[in-house]
Parts: sequence; structure tokens; C-alpha cells
Amino acid sequence: MPRYYFHQHTNGRRFEDREGTILRGAADACTSAIRRAPARLRMAIRESENDNFIATEISDGARTLFVVRGKIIIEKG
Repeated sequence: MPRYYFHQHTNGRRFEDREGTILRGAADACTSAIRRAPARLRMAIRESENDNFIATEISDGARTLFVVRGKIIIEKG
């Protein structure tokens, strides 16, 4: 089974996944990143009171297959 890497981008910082995760296929890797996105946004909000942006770059080790993005906009009155 193939190995997929989930590189994280949070508020301008990049965290590289060096271990990867073995999954059945690219569709499972994309679904996994989508399911993890809400938790990653919650963590980003705890780190900053400003607008928050996250992205998960899914790679097969040779190229980027998908990018899952999310953003929280905080409007103060």
C-alpha cells in the first residue's frame, strides 16, 4: 500500500510530515485530510486571535496530489 505525507501549513508556518501514513489510495488520503481540518483550525485559533489559515498538502513523496485549505475570519465590532 502507498505512503502519503501530510505537510501542514498554519498561519504562514510549514510543518513537514517526514514519516507519512500508509493508506489504501489517494482518495483515502484526501478524505483523511478533510476530516482532520476542523481540529487543525481549532488549534490555529488557540495560537492567534487574528484571522487563521490552515492548509494540508498531501504528497506521495514525489509530488503534491491535493491541498485541503481552511480559513477562519474573525470580525470584531
